[in-house]
Amino acid sequence: MTTKTKADVLRENGQLLDTIGLFTERLAELELALEDTDWIRLSLEGATEFSRDGLSKIITLARLAYLKNPLINRAVNVQAFYVWGQGVNIEAKPDEIDAVVQRFLDHPKNQAELSSHQARTMKEIQLQITSNLFFVLFTNNSSGRVLVRTIPVDEILAGDIITNPEDDKEPWFYKRVWRQRTFDVETGNTGSEERTAYYPDFRYRPPAAGRPDTIGGHPVHWDQPVLHVKVGGLEGMRFGVPEVYSALDWAKAVTKDLERYATLRAALARWAHKLTTEGGSAAVAAAKTKLGSTLGSGGGQETNPAPVTGSTFISTPGARLEAMQTRNALPDPDDGRRLGLMVSAGTGIPETILFGDAEVGNLATAKTLDRPTELKMLDRQTLWADTITDILLYVIEQAARKANGPLAGVVTLTADEDDAELVRLAVSVTDADGTESDVPPPIDVTFPDILERDIVARVEAIVNAATLDGKPPAGTIDPRTAVTLLLQALGMVDVDEILDQLVPEGTTWAELRPEPPAAPAVPGSGSTVPPADEVAETLREVRDAARKLLEVA
Repeated sequence: MTTKTKADVLRENGQLLDTIGLFTERLAELELALEDTDWIRLSLEGATEFSRDGLSKIITLARLAYLKNPLINRAVNVQAFYVWGQGVNIEAKPDEIDAVVQRFLDHPKNQAELSSHQARTMKEIQLQITSNLFFVLFTNNSSGRVLVRTIPVDEILAGDIITNPEDDKEPWFYKRVWRQRTFDVETGNTGSEERTAYYPDFRYRPPAAGRPDTIGGHPVHWDQPVLHVKVGGLEGMRFGVPEVYSALDWAKAVTKDLERYATLRAALARWAHKLTTEGGSAAVAAAKTKLGSTLGSGGGQETNPAPVTGSTFISTPGARLEAMQTRNALPDPDDGRRLGLMVSAGTGIPETILFGDAEVGNLATAKTLDRPTELKMLDRQTLWADTITDILLYVIEQAARKANGPLAGVVTLTADEDDAELVRLAVSVTDADGTESDVPPPIDVTFPDILERDIVARVEAIVNAATLDGKPPAGTIDPRTAVTLLLQALGMVDVDEILDQLVPEGTTWAELRPEPPAAPAVPGSGSTVPPADEVAETLREVRDAARKLLEVA
């Protein structure tokens, strides 16, 4: 029987501990493999919601992909261009309400956040990447003036969205947790401190007696309600999931595929020529010496520089110098095109537009979109129209609710069980059916056509609809609407000022039509009606002149 020494026991125990440590390390690697950055493992809250940490990771990946991956960047920008590239026209009625709306849109701070072209485009990009926008409506308690800002989604993810305990689709508060920057004027030092606050949803307005000043010791900003715009994800999710999430992995796969192709090209580019010589190893060594560089051997100047452009290669009959043939040595980069098609499917942008390939695009694809993509853009424009309408209705309401606001109004309670407040305006508003109302009307948010149409054909269609094919106006379209459609058909974006100059509010067709000049009398009849052929010729001249003007426009 062999007796183990103390050293043997310690050695065996050490080996056992090393084995256990190695086994534990391998288990940790397997767990990390489940959480690889390519396929992030996300825990769920219940069965319908990503964890805050998981959703934050997805948003971070989407942001980085937009900044770095050309396909994601292109897809997001293309949608933003289609939605906002031609601008938008926003108008309200009557003039007193429209003045409040335009004052809000023209305010420099609101333009920096929402109402300028650049701000709207950036908000669309942010909405696609983060799928959550939290608009804060800072309200002046005296004048009712509203300034709009947004809370970063990360600050709400660090907090929470509190909903009605009996109705998850009715948000009450948005809990914001953030680091507030501080600045000491005396020392010039900067720092930060963590803060927490609650913001009510802009639709949640309990009676004044039921509005707490604090929740859990943190302030509640009742004068800063929040409008949450959410896209992506599933019904029941309190936070939206980035719309580009399904395309991120495929966009990365396309990048890796092309990187491998570029690596092979770089490797083959290292060899420019192939030299074949007779004479065995001695001849090969001589050729190597002749063609080799002298840099680094002696630390001095290059004594065997490469031939200049246009040099001549001279050799014995047994030596042959030829360019390296790389044909068929590389895979076709277009073989990975189907990877790119998955990016196209995930973003909803057609391949012809996503890749900008002139070979597969033509005039038809340049002026048209496939129907699903067109509806995708129209759907997003409708979402933005609804969002802008909600914000502007709040602006109008505050202008009438506050004591020193520019509009006069009375706050009443509705008859429903929620005792919701309703602001009734002192100015009456005429609805489309001719009835008068004291409730703020919907805002007219109009986008130009997404697709490029035939301007002449559109103008003729509008004229035919208003005049029933060249006859006097039939009353089917009022003058102001007809002129609005004509200006939009001509590509005008902000038609308000032009419209007020051409067709003031309430203008009729009779007021627009000038008195015709007296026609010369027909000899022997006493009539002043010109012959039919002259009338027809005049109409033809007017139509031809109008078409020329439209073509120039």
